[in-house]
Amino acid sequence: MKIDSFRNKFFFLSNFYPIEIEIDGKKYKSVEHYYQACKALDKTEHELIRNAETAALAKKLARKIKSFNSDWNNVRLDVMCKALKAKFSIPEMRDALLLTDGYKLEESNWWRDTYWGTYKGVGHNNLGKLLMKFRERIKSEQKS
Repeated sequence: MKIDSFRNKFFFLSNFYPIEIEIDGKKYKSVEHYYQACKALDKTEHELIRNAETAALAKKLARKIKSFNSDWNNVRLDVMCKALKAKFSIPEMRDALLLTDGYKLEESNWWRDTYWGTYKGVGHNNLGKLLMKFRERIKSEQKS
């Protein structure tokens, strides 16, 4: 069994899902806001992205960063882990994730992102893998 679309009733799995998370004393409107803001080394650019009205706008603004983190490919997985940890520490998010137990989570997409998801069944699905890892961690914490 597989959940391969992070839309509709599974939109909460998407990084674009509007849920306020707090990381390092700052609030972000979604995981996407945090992830995109971390690409900027300049504090002004970071804040502009962090305060973007929507996740889509945060992503769009990040494409214009002048102070881009040149080490991004080496740190992006850690950045995503930090954001997901914040998101799934929120009880309603944690509970929703637990309801997916028994399902493979795969972020199938049409925008050809084969790093975080899959396109036409091909890709690394790193977001799906991280979500399943967090789900297992939450389950094991509940047992102990």
